Amino acid sequence: MLLKMTMTSKRCTQITILKADWLKKIIQRLIHVKHRQSAASWNWWGAFMITLSTLLGSFGNTLISGPLKNVNAYQILFIKSMYAGIILLSIFLYKNRTIPPDLFAQKKWQFFRIIVGTAGNIFWIYSLQKLAFSNAVTLSMTSSIFTVIGSSIFFSEKIYKSHFLILALGLCGVGLSTQPLGGSFSSYFMFPLFSALLFAISVLLVKKISLHQDGLISTLFIVLGMGFVAFPLAVYQWKALHIHDHFVLLSAGIVYGLVHWTLIQAYTYAHSGFLTPFKFLRFPVGLFIGVFIFNESLKFNTLMGGLLIIISCGLLQYLAKVPSFQWMMKRKLNNKI
Repeated sequence: MLLKMTMTSKRCTQITILKADWLKKIIQRLIHVKHRQSAASWNWWGAFMITLSTLLGSFGNTLISGPLKNVNAYQILFIKSMYAGIILLSIFLYKNRTIPPDLFAQKKWQFFRIIVGTAGNIFWIYSLQKLAFSNAVTLSMTSSIFTVIGSSIFFSEKIYKSHFLILALGLCGVGLSTQPLGGSFSSYFMFPLFSALLFAISVLLVKKISLHQDGLISTLFIVLGMGFVAFPLAVYQWKALHIHDHFVLLSAGIVYGLVHWTLIQAYTYAHSGFLTPFKFLRFPVGLFIGVFIFNESLKFNTLMGGLLIIISCGLLQYLAKVPSFQWMMKRKLNNKI
């Protein structure tokens, strides 16, 4: 009787161990799936942020191209940067009771990004003031091409001959958008291209800085820094503003700060290549604003040029190998260690 009870207890123990092993395997698989879903969810969170950034940016661009069309570009950049900086500084002081240890951790890259961002913003403001809204937005999409190429270069990925063929397709789109068949070429068409290149460099700097520093600190540096850089030129060319211009600039400043914050969030947690298709939303939104708000005629060459640029960006995004979410998280962990 005692022998039977011993054998039964051993069998129960074996069954319990077997069940425990299966339970352990199931838990490990669930954790693995959870991690995979977490990486995917961060990508979609970045997509939501980039979409929100595009919509907010379109609203801010509408203010510059409309009510602020005749206001000096340096004055616009200085005032809206100061308004945005005050809002972001209030959020920073509310969230941080003490000075973070990494406040000046990336000062070299932050300074470089301030210079690049200031130049890019000045070119972009002039683009909105001098060109049709739809043309400026269409040409600005080339920043996606520059971003994907930059991600490939700076993250040690190869560029093949097919990439240059795709770039040629994008350049054809740029050529169509600048209306070579519709009259004389205007030098103002170069402004959104210069701005796109500078913004692409800024985005890559965001990706580098965000691996080591909080997004809010990075955003605060760039916004206040651009305001201080633009201040001397704004004072030199200062013009008196109406009271309603200040309200418009206040709105532009709030939107400006939110655009920077959403961009930081997007490129911190998601793939650069994964986000590229969502940036194409600015093309239909820009055409809609140009046609229905500024009463611009929808031209065939602008539409086809924009589509060629989108196709070029999409093919580059498909072929280029960009760093994954897991790679970024490993970098963060290694830096913390």
